Amino acid sequence: MKSLSRRFQADRTLLQQYDDILQSQLKQGIIEKVIEKEIDHKTHYLPHHPVLTPSKNTTKVRIVYDASAKAICSPFLLEGTLKFHLKNENSLVAKKILENLYVDNVTMGSESVNEAYQIFVESRANNSGA
Repeated sequence: MKSLSRRFQADRTLLQQYDDILQSQLKQGIIEKVIEKEIDHKTHYLPHHPVLTPSKNTTKVRIVYDASAKAICSPFLLEGTLKFHLKNENSLVAKKILENLYVDNVTMGSESVNEAYQIFVESRANNSGA
């Protein structure tokens, strides 16, 4: 982060372009603003940096988020992510999965093979945009 700050201090145009991209991503829901006072649990942030391609006509600056950075890899992080998305999904299947989620496993049954298949189909449809 310090190197990114130094880079922005040296290049105010890059800072403005970077901020424009972040504001656009915020409006589109790609990223979200974190209000530090509201955080009551351990939080992980993705490192990011600009990639410059001045020869391109369309996107001369883009932001790369480094999801493979030295972060803690844990099924509990996956559980938190799953719970977040399931709580924001307005469907009966998402609610059922949430109720039957343990760490990164889902254990649930159904009354028939047909019902199990319908749950499978709906859960796949709900996750196709993720």
